[in-house]
Amino acid sequence: MNVREKLFFMALAVIILAYSAHELVIHLRPKPPSPQEIGLEWLRQEYKIPDEAYGKIARLHQDYFLRCDEMCATMKRAHRPLIQRSRNPTSREQKSAALSREKAVCENCLDNMVQHLRTVAALMPPAEGERFLADILPEVINPPELQKLRSQVTPLQ
Repeated sequence: MNVREKLFFMALAVIILAYSAHELVIHLRPKPPSPQEIGLEWLRQEYKIPDEAYGKIARLHQDYFLRCDEMCATMKRAHRPLIQRSRNPTSREQKSAALSREKAVCENCLDNMVQHLRTVAALMPPAEGERFLADILPEVINPPELQKLRSQVTPLQ
């Protein structure tokens, strides 16, 4: 083997070793917490939730986020016809009907969220559950998106 071949194989070995070390570090390092995990930990600390209740709340949140993803997809599907119709002129009644459907989907999502928050609050110590609802519900009860839809929907005659 000549010097060039030796240098080539040494460089190749260094590259393979560096890549392997990189992959090993990536797979062995601790995974950063998800936004949901960060939120749950904040909830636990802020509202002094006991371990047993925290476990139940964590499971409820996991189930809720799956439903939430489904509701978001439904809202996107409900909104898509409005985007397409804005490019193509349609009658006022069609636009109003589409807005009404989107508003209904949004209100359903909001109802599910409020019910979830009330269920979570019921699992907390009573005083903390009341404080939780007082802190959270005003922020979610009347979202700007729903206000906008309510103002755009005109009753059909």
